[in-house]
Amino acid sequence: MVKRTSLSIAGLACAALALAPPAAAQVPGALASISVAPRGSGNGGAFTGMRLGSRPTLLPDGTPRWADFPVVGGVWPGSPAEKVGIAAGDVVLLVNGVDARDPRTLFGQPGKVFTVRVRRGTAVREFVLTSVRRPEPQPAPAPH
Repeated sequence: MVKRTSLSIAGLACAALALAPPAAAQVPGALASISVAPRGSGNGGAFTGMRLGSRPTLLPDGTPRWADFPVVGGVWPGSPAEKVGIAAGDVVLLVNGVDARDPRTLFGQPGKVFTVRVRRGTAVREFVLTSVRRPEPQPAPAPH
């Protein structure tokens, strides 16, 4: 049995990293969220708040792929992923019904709905979350 949790969020104020579409020779890793916008291009990609702990590699045809299912290394506080209950240590199996070893399954624009199936221990759970606009980095607080 798969437990389903849903949530839609209008916006958040927390830091995030992003993955641009794969370049010809490299794919960034250790991700906080996935974005279709190139790094540094502003606030254009989908933000889920999941940090995935490993780097995808490139197959001979240039397709990015994780060797094994990605593991959530952390979840940004207040993010869509945290609000629905995704937690560090969850193993991501499917995203919108597609094998999660392909990092492109998490590409999208803000407002995209993701159905994420994870394995937590021996249980399999499904979460539905709506991505938000990738937040702008917040300035450091002034010293007191």
